[in-house]
Amino acid sequence: MTFKERLKKFDLLPAIENTSDVVFTPEIFSLCKELSKELSLKIASIPVWFDYTTDEQKALIINFLNAKLNGDLSQKPLSDAEKDRIFAYFINSVYGFGPLDFLLSQQNVSSVFVKSHEYILMNINGEILKSDITLDRKQLEFLISKLLELSGKASSVVNFKFNNLAVTIIAEPVCAPQLILKKIPDIKYTFDILEKNKILNEDITKFLSSAIGEGRHFLISAPSGAGKTTLLNAFINCCTEANSSLAVFEEGDFIETDLEHYNIENLSQCERVTLIKAVLATNPQYIFSDVNEIIFNIELADRLAHSTGFVACVQAESPEESLNMYAMAQAANFRCSEKRAKLKFAEFFDYIIQLEKAENDFVLKNIVEVTASEAGEPELLERLSFAAGEYKYNFPETEQKVQIENAQPVEIAPAQKRSFKARFEG
Repeated sequence: MTFKERLKKFDLLPAIENTSDVVFTPEIFSLCKELSKELSLKIASIPVWFDYTTDEQKALIINFLNAKLNGDLSQKPLSDAEKDRIFAYFINSVYGFGPLDFLLSQQNVSSVFVKSHEYILMNINGEILKSDITLDRKQLEFLISKLLELSGKASSVVNFKFNNLAVTIIAEPVCAPQLILKKIPDIKYTFDILEKNKILNEDITKFLSSAIGEGRHFLISAPSGAGKTTLLNAFINCCTEANSSLAVFEEGDFIETDLEHYNIENLSQCERVTLIKAVLATNPQYIFSDVNEIIFNIELADRLAHSTGFVACVQAESPEESLNMYAMAQAANFRCSEKRAKLKFAEFFDYIIQLEKAENDFVLKNIVEVTASEAGEPELLERLSFAAGEYKYNFPETEQKVQIENAQPVEIAPAQKRSFKARFEG
């Protein structure tokens, strides 16, 4: 009887619920870490792991855990319910990636970046840390080869979903082979969720959705940690629901999507430009950039087709500061006048959304429309403002207010009473 045939005799568990929110006691968590290391080594020793069906892989995992819990670890009394939770936990966190499975099985690790076989980073609670785990060079080559085979794609940049992971493989000529494994969360931010959290209301959502449908360009401006990535996720998922063709760039690993996802960390400027050209060649309907590096976003915006929508982020305290930061970068790096640089900004973006930290989440401090005056100067026309716990806005037809719960008053000029109609007539 072959090893593969022997697997068939084990009873399989019923369908496993997603366990991303399971919280173990410290003792059970310690046991899971111990088991994870051993199971990772076991699977790494099976070169045909990816040739097994999902049920056969589950059978092997269950067999291993049963042997451990009823054998070496039998001195640690566990209830049937605890065992079931451990089984479910491992069924959803074992991928066949060898030592990488140990990192991915840890609940506070949201993603793993394999820069080389000896240099592996992990995102733990939003902090990027170097892992002590390393791979054999041949292990990494084999893993990337198998993942490329599973993706069914042949490209220097490959994105696909594998179980509950978003997998990104970047290879030459963009850069030396790199692998990014990101857990896909159960709940993704949407405008509806932001409405439930009292960050938006129906009118603001309607305006943003309409502008997205028109392919408008937004710059999300905010201090660090004030909600840029959360709002960007909502934009992305709005377009996803509309079945749009999307591409997402980021530095770090905080975007909650498994769609055309590109992490530009550790890429040279030349490699980044090459990546931008390769992505834009696919003609995406919308581009999203969670990259705070202004030069990257300028390179991106300057190459966009007229019909391609665009949302980018920048760390700035006000719409005026974000405009000035872009103008300075444009003038310095592309050797043009400040006036020309500011006009280019008006060509790049239709709106700036300024965010501000609130007690529990964030608020939209301003939405300004970016236009150019007859004198050739950019103008920022305020369309929404936040003051004394209220949103005040002049979207088409009427000016309205919405109260934000637990919000602190801020001093800000009231919105100008102008219509958006002309902006959308074209």
